[in-house]
Amino acid sequence: MGCNCKGGKEQKLNNLDSNDHLQVAFDAYNIVVKEKEVSDYNDTDKTIVMSAFYSVYPNAKGTVTPEHAALTITNLYSQHHG
Repeated sequence: MGCNCKGGKEQKLNNLDSNDHLQVAFDAYNIVVKEKEVSDYNDTDKTIVMSAFYSVYPNAKGTVTPEHAALTITNLYSQHHG
């Protein structure tokens, strides 16, 4: 089991309790995700969605696609705005 430590300092896994970071994701949802299909995203849309995802999950590992980021943002929005 890992300790989620780097050099003895605990590393934050996500920003799910930060209203500011969640608001970035909700803004991305309202501006891009709910308005367009992922296949219709232009470069700016992809940047907005990916930046919002990494704002909430700054230490995400592996390859995150715009599709995954949009789905995650949609799920976060649904959880908070049910």
